[in-house]
Amino acid sequence: MPNEICHEAVVASSIGTLLTVDFVFLVVQTLTLIYVIVMLKTKADMQDMNPELRWLSLIYHISAFALLLNEFTHHAWGAAQWAIRYNWYCHLIYFLFGFNLLVVYGINILFWLYRLCNVATHAKKKYFFCLNSIIILWKQKKEQKKQKTAIVFQGTSLRIAKSVFGCILGSLGLTVLLVLCVSIWLGVSSDCVVPGVSSDFEVKWLFSKAKDNVYYFCHQQPVASIMLTVVGTILACGLNGVIAYMYVSRILETVKMVQTSMQVECLRPTTVVIKEQEMEEGGKKKNHENAKTKSGVCVEAEPLLAHACKAGIIAFTSILSTIISFTLASSTKYEQFLAADTIFNGFLICCSFTFGQKFFDCMFGNCSARLFQYLTLLVVTNP
Repeated sequence: MPNEICHEAVVASSIGTLLTVDFVFLVVQTLTLIYVIVMLKTKADMQDMNPELRWLSLIYHISAFALLLNEFTHHAWGAAQWAIRYNWYCHLIYFLFGFNLLVVYGINILFWLYRLCNVATHAKKKYFFCLNSIIILWKQKKEQKKQKTAIVFQGTSLRIAKSVFGCILGSLGLTVLLVLCVSIWLGVSSDCVVPGVSSDFEVKWLFSKAKDNVYYFCHQQPVASIMLTVVGTILACGLNGVIAYMYVSRILETVKMVQTSMQVECLRPTTVVIKEQEMEEGGKKKNHENAKTKSGVCVEAEPLLAHACKAGIIAFTSILSTIISFTLASSTKYEQFLAADTIFNGFLICCSFTFGQKFFDCMFGNCSARLFQYLTLLVVTNP
């Protein structure tokens, strides 16, 4: 059954540019999804390849791919012919858009929440010496030093309280329910289409046999659209901000505890001796010792401090990117800003794994080094 036209006034839209951007985003997300699948399969034995984190990362990238595919098909075929031909199309497309956003950002929050509350990793002996030292402070079990697996923050005073964990999950569930209701409202209220033309370049002939160049855009209920933006911002930024704060603050507390437990080694700046062997004439070896003085943080605590820097940078960048994207999307009515944020958050999830360290160094190398110096000074001056 054909859809109704809201009014005869024709609006102009940059449909050609939007479709081109959607296509580029879809290609980028497809390549990213393939890369993630390959890495999660071939690097399954790496220290941070927890099964739950692997599945959450995979589901996130699949959901992001579905969201971008939905956007591309809407601008390619939906606006060209489906919106005017089928009266159910606008109801479905807006519900799917809200539902896909819910899944993408919900999985993103679950990924970081799980990484905070239940991170089980297989790590090098030196790295987990730090974590085991913290557990020993309370349990006094020396055999834990020999473990190859550790649960970060579990069994210590820094563990996440059940009440806090329940509040986070309750807030997430309430927000999810609210987003679903708003998505249904947005879909039901879209009961007509608005005619429009391309203001940049014509692409309708690529996807439709229609002879005219008129597109039909689904009507948006302004109040429902604003509510979806506000609730989405709370979901993506509010909960992520709380999780990021809890995560980074606990890592810093862990570093301070390790620093305290290693008082004998940390009373003076740690000196690392580097031996360089150079061949001389006659086949003799000559040893040179170069001393490099650290900033006062014991060597055993440095991996955790570096991890705190990395987690803080990723969390802050993700939250800032989401706030900017939701603001631009709500003010300009272009969902492509949310698509860009979805892809960028996928890169940040990859950066949290070991195989994404090169991406992290490329994007945040200088920031990470400066933040590490600041946190080092903070830990040393405020034990």
